[in-house]
Amino acid sequence: SAVYSHDGSMVVTASEDTTAKIWNASTGECTMTLRGHTDILCSAVFSHGGDVLTDSEDCTAKLWNAVTGHLLQTFTGHTHYVISAVSSKHGPWGEHGASVVTASADGTAKLWNAVTGECTMTLKHDGWVISAVFSLDIVLTVTDNGTAKIWNLFTDDCIRTFDRASDGIFMSAMLA
Repeated sequence: SAVYSHDGSMVVTASEDTTAKIWNASTGECTMTLRGHTDILCSAVFSHGGDVLTDSEDCTAKLWNAVTGHLLQTFTGHTHYVISAVSSKHGPWGEHGASVVTASADGTAKLWNAVTGECTMTLKHDGWVISAVFSLDIVLTVTDNGTAKIWNLFTDDCIRTFDRASDGIFMSAMLA
């Protein structure tokens, strides 16, 4: 994957060599290599706080300081590939960018406290969860069987299910 930073000055890429690289978007120069995963990276994105989130076939996601390259947090608890990881602008703990949601081939999406690394919620699905995003009070997940679900962030109740048979095929989740 390759994603621009929120201000467009940097690009982060995820690689099969287990690293993520941060690039200067203007010059194309690699300014940093993030090492710490033990298997192929599935994706890398910039968090809302400006840090970098990576996820991997090593069953973990990691949060990195985009300026220093220091590892800030490792999210451990999935039993299969972590396919995506994204942060929230506002976490339920009142801190900017303090929430992370991961999607995994183990059939779960997990919500994490980015500061402590604690898993605060596990959302179970039938099939691989290939994408998960969230807003202030909801999580939107998509599975490889074409089902999308909206979950209440505070109660972990499924509010709505979109079934591919009646609503179309879903491949990713996005909230505006």
